Amino acid sequence: MEEQTYKNFIKNWQLSPMTMEDVSDEAYRSICPQHRNQIEAENILRKHLFTPFLTKYSRIEDYREEWLDSFGQKDSYCGNPYINVSCVGKALSTLQFWAEAKVAVKTRGLYSFRLWTYMAGSLFVDGQRVQTFSEASYQPILKHEFTLELDAGIHELTFLWMNMAVRDTRNIFALEVLEGKEHVSQDLVQDLLYQVMTHEELKADLIQKIAEKESAPRGAGVKFGIYHVLARKHLGFETQKDWDLILDDLDLVDQRIDCADFLLIGLFRYYYVYGFPETIEKRFKEVLLNFRFWMDQEGSDSMCYWSENHSLMFFGLALSAGELFPDEDFVRSHLKGKALAELSLERCRNWLSVIESFGMEEYQSTTYFPVTMAALLHLIDFGPEDLTQRSEKLLDELLRQIMLHFFKGAVFSPQGRVYGDVVRPYLSSLQNVLAYLLPGVLPGKGEPMWLSNFLTSRYEAPEGLLGLASKSQNIHYNSGHSQINLYKSETGILTSVTSPYNPTTELPANEIGDLVKLNTQYHGTTHFLPDIPGYQQHLFYAALSREALLFVNYPGVFDLNEAMRPGYWYGNLRIPELTQDGSKLTCTYKLTPDYPINFTHVYCPIDKFDEVNYQDRKILVGLGKAKIRLESNQDLVPYWRDGQLTEWRCYADEVTYTIELLEEG
Repeated sequence: MEEQTYKNFIKNWQLSPMTMEDVSDEAYRSICPQHRNQIEAENILRKHLFTPFLTKYSRIEDYREEWLDSFGQKDSYCGNPYINVSCVGKALSTLQFWAEAKVAVKTRGLYSFRLWTYMAGSLFVDGQRVQTFSEASYQPILKHEFTLELDAGIHELTFLWMNMAVRDTRNIFALEVLEGKEHVSQDLVQDLLYQVMTHEELKADLIQKIAEKESAPRGAGVKFGIYHVLARKHLGFETQKDWDLILDDLDLVDQRIDCADFLLIGLFRYYYVYGFPETIEKRFKEVLLNFRFWMDQEGSDSMCYWSENHSLMFFGLALSAGELFPDEDFVRSHLKGKALAELSLERCRNWLSVIESFGMEEYQSTTYFPVTMAALLHLIDFGPEDLTQRSEKLLDELLRQIMLHFFKGAVFSPQGRVYGDVVRPYLSSLQNVLAYLLPGVLPGKGEPMWLSNFLTSRYEAPEGLLGLASKSQNIHYNSGHSQINLYKSETGILTSVTSPYNPTTELPANEIGDLVKLNTQYHGTTHFLPDIPGYQQHLFYAALSREALLFVNYPGVFDLNEAMRPGYWYGNLRIPELTQDGSKLTCTYKLTPDYPINFTHVYCPIDKFDEVNYQDRKILVGLGKAKIRLESNQDLVPYWRDGQLTEWRCYADEVTYTIELLEEG
């Protein structure tokens, strides 16, 4: 049987809440009065109850008006072609829910589809009912084939599903594109939406998306509101609820939860630009005077002070707080505001000196760079003149460095600290920052809230960034204690860090130098040597498009959803030996015998390539004229996740991978 990659299935759906209605004894008796066989009775009920509901209206708007509750908050199911929300029916009832997906069609024509489901349903295209599948089945699964005539552009497919809730109720469906599949894509949906916008319209759309969310969840029931409040204030439709959200944020800062500094930097921006009413200003002052701005101050909490993004943010916040209340006592530092500001000013200057001289240790982090930008923007907009100029110059340079790695619409770079979502660059929040700053860059699918810092900032990106991004590269450069290698052509990119690498520079013997060492100890070294413990560092990429990419890592956990760092698709338990020469990379891992993870793996989502060949110890994937070839000195085992081949595992104590970009001609 041919391997099924599920490349041609519609995988990204949003599902409404499920609603249920009991089948009364009276209804049961009236529909099937003679039946004592439960299975036959349920089949009769399905046929009798489903069709009238599924065909009641021809427009989705008519259902929307009658069935408002089901159009509330939806759950997203992304990447899985086989949507399964099965449940156990505790009482005889019917259930209904919606499933919505957007697809992009490249050219007008007839397209054929195959639908797999146990349920009955109606399909709406752009709000109009076009197909009804009245039959439902307890078992086996049903298969329907149909065609749709679709214009070029974006179409919304909506299924109204209905099922009988009895015992193990199989609420399952999958939609496969048959003829014309090369012209139907979900990957292009967001691109097509934004390509028709001007840059100003795109920026407005991003800010609108931030404003529409009341607040952003941060785990364990905690929500951050200030960045969404800033967006609404900018658009001119703040509400009384926003003042409550600001007070909630101030309470979180007062509790000194982890990332309280992220909140405080936004609260300062609101205060400086718009001001607070008297009651909130009083609470703001209380919180600032009681806040713990650094590790050497009185109190205890679990805030992370020492990483690059956090440390500059704390220094800038302490500077602003001290300047704001120069004659007040700051409880935890036992300093007057003026003294706190002077100390923090010196710390800001020293932080900038280290980064100016050595570069970032958290280099190119698509997770943390927007945070570091927020800290720099705070100094650019609200700091003294020397900090303003130096911060602006540094931010310009960091953006230039990032754009060296911009390829096919996304940033591919090794990263000092990274998480599992953003190793796929189109998911990062950095992508939204670049789209906001630069015409022609499309947004990503990551959190856009950090853009709120730009709404009232005077900062403008330097000219020539897109020109820099368009150039081919074959270079090495240093950042922090790392050497970064970059090979980029018109059709492919290969980029990595070097290991072993022995930098010749020495950190200054001062507080900031010690801080960098502390960050290195806690968050993992960037002085790369084979076999030392790793953390969140992402070490290399080979890519042919923003989604057709390949990398290898030594995971710290077995599952994608586990929270430890290093994780499954990011970070490494042990640092490998890494050598890059132009378009060729060699990577050797030695697994540690005192840890239960016994494999390295190659991440390579084959449904993003148009050519795939693999056997034993070789993988060859291609897109257009370019290819990536990976060879291993040990056997590679294909690993299927959610019905898709996205990776290969190697169960060997020592393994060498050779990765090469190949280009026709």
